Amino acid sequence: MNDTEHTTPMDEDKTGFFAPGPLLRKDGDDGNAHYLLVIDGGERGRVLELGAEPLTIGRHSDNALRLPDHCVSKQHCRVSLQHPLVWVEDLGSTNGTFLDERKIAGQTLWPVDGLLRIGNHVLKHEYRHKPSMRESETLAADLQKASEYVQSLLPPPLGQGPVRVDWCFVPSAVLGGDSLGYDWLDADRFAFYLVDVCGHGVGPAMHAVSVLNVLRHKSLANVDFGQPAQVLNGLNAALGMEQHGEMFFSIWYGVYRVSSRRLVFASGGHPPALLLSPDQDAARDLTTGGLFVGVLPTGEFQQQELALPPASTLWVYSDGVFEISLPDGGEWSLGEFRALVTGQTGPVPAQAVYREIAALAHQGRINDDFSLMILRFP
Repeated sequence: MNDTEHTTPMDEDKTGFFAPGPLLRKDGDDGNAHYLLVIDGGERGRVLELGAEPLTIGRHSDNALRLPDHCVSKQHCRVSLQHPLVWVEDLGSTNGTFLDERKIAGQTLWPVDGLLRIGNHVLKHEYRHKPSMRESETLAADLQKASEYVQSLLPPPLGQGPVRVDWCFVPSAVLGGDSLGYDWLDADRFAFYLVDVCGHGVGPAMHAVSVLNVLRHKSLANVDFGQPAQVLNGLNAALGMEQHGEMFFSIWYGVYRVSSRRLVFASGGHPPALLLSPDQDAARDLTTGGLFVGVLPTGEFQQQELALPPASTLWVYSDGVFEISLPDGGEWSLGEFRALVTGQTGPVPAQAVYREIAALAHQGRINDDFSLMILRFP
């Protein structure tokens, strides 16, 4: 019989075999409690303390833990604390409930540190000291506020005008190292960019905010922000890794002139943007090569220029969009992402692209920040 699959709770005299250690101590005896932590997915950072009443998890708002995830059923599973054990039961969900990568059937023991996958979310069962958990919750709340601040800096999508922009940004942790933005330099020139700082967490996220604010406020001295090479060289001089915690970043920066339909662009350490136009059968790579920004004290970034035919579409993205671990242990590639882009027959929402790629990934999880801008030039 399997350790984690049982249709009824075990007799008390067997609990020592299946659930050793802290599971044998009742809550209140030592100031500890059982908690559910959402460690991956859109609701990452949520924490629930288990009590005497069972709780349900699902997509509908009447659940104790609501997961707004299209892969989660309205009422997906039930979790109950039967001292001193925690049990989970699937409630006939469409896509199943998986405990440590095994699909459960009936009421199943959820051990401490066990991982429960529900749709695109992963939950962890922890047995923690209540005061330390409260401190962790405070820290998590602070990180969530920081994440909301980062999100607030991102511009709204543009659905009208000579440049239309849609984007999707999904960090791999509460705070990611990517950022993106765009703005009109004047009535004729539209600047846009995507930045990917090496690493994840507070440090890279704050560095990404620093880069974003420099670009938003155009605060580089003696730099014409309509000239991408000048921008990258200016960023490289101002944000060298030796003075900024050994952090560096990649960037793709472009400026589109509406009156002439000319695009000038530069990149540093970044994947090529992909240009789709009616006169070409395949996506065209737009890149100028170059090192990561901040690595060397003297940058020599170059720029290129081209005309955009009417009805062109440009995809600008971070490497987290295509560096995907597949269920068979393989890796998705830039070439496969390029094929996906080339295969688009019309406008597609960036969020829909994210869902399509996440569905390919192992456990539906993308391990790096996912940042994608899709720009259309009617």
